Amino acid sequence: MSATLDALYYGFYVEGLRRVFGRARWCTPPLEGVTGMAFEVGGRRFYICAQDHADIDPGPLAWCDVFGKVNARGELPPKVVAIGPGFGITAWSRTRSAAAAVSSVAFRSERTPRQTIVDLRRQWRYRLPEPRVVPGSVDPGRVFFASTIWLKESATNEARATFLRTVQARPELTLDGGFAPRYDGSVTAFDDLVAPRVSYRTYLEATRRSAFVFNTPAVLGCHGWKLAEFLALGKAIISTPLTNDMPAPFVAGRHFHPADPTAESIDTAIDALADLDYRRHLEHHARRYYLDHLAPDAVIRRLIA
Repeated sequence: MSATLDALYYGFYVEGLRRVFGRARWCTPPLEGVTGMAFEVGGRRFYICAQDHADIDPGPLAWCDVFGKVNARGELPPKVVAIGPGFGITAWSRTRSAAAAVSSVAFRSERTPRQTIVDLRRQWRYRLPEPRVVPGSVDPGRVFFASTIWLKESATNEARATFLRTVQARPELTLDGGFAPRYDGSVTAFDDLVAPRVSYRTYLEATRRSAFVFNTPAVLGCHGWKLAEFLALGKAIISTPLTNDMPAPFVAGRHFHPADPTAESIDTAIDALADLDYRRHLEHHARRYYLDHLAPDAVIRRLIA
């Protein structure tokens, strides 16, 4: 079995290749049981791992010259580069998706045409092109937050629930959103915070309007897509401590406002963001951080530099 490329996890970097080189051409290393994305430039081999875990797969590490890792943590081998979070985007049009399924060689893997089209279909059904994720007008009186209730990530669930309840308790703020209901109904601890599911377009627009947003590490301590989306949208971010490395210094008071996952700390953070100048300062530098370090082309340029 050859490596496969997941359209939702890796379309972001395919977009980066298009912007830097005018086309997206990647290769598949002769490795078994790995999910990632590889490409070659000037005889050098590059590999990107966007999975949630912080493990460094020894197969791709031995194969490549530069290993880009979304969720990098701790001391890294010399060839591993922390590239920080991305998010799912629509990287292939419906026409390109259909062509990929018919040929069944778009990812040069052993996936069938049906598996390929299902994989691609998700990215244009549930996501949007990356240029659509940009700042917009903000409503200082409304806060939006929506997320999954994770089955095993109790710390993530509790931190997000604390944020939601803290906002609810603020009379000057209106809370929109909440936890999306689990289809299996297996978690009931947050029933008071469950809200109807919304489309990604609605999620994006409501997040854009939100006075501020909340970030905390997600599955396996990963960055999660939300952090990259918040930065791309130029949001004032309240964030608990990150578990994984960012590609460049991520500075409290400049790129985000720090908080512990407690009601008292989050409440203090909300008080700080009542200062309009400070909030706009965070918004500006959040967007700048995204463009300089996390945007698709910025990631590819850093890897090949």
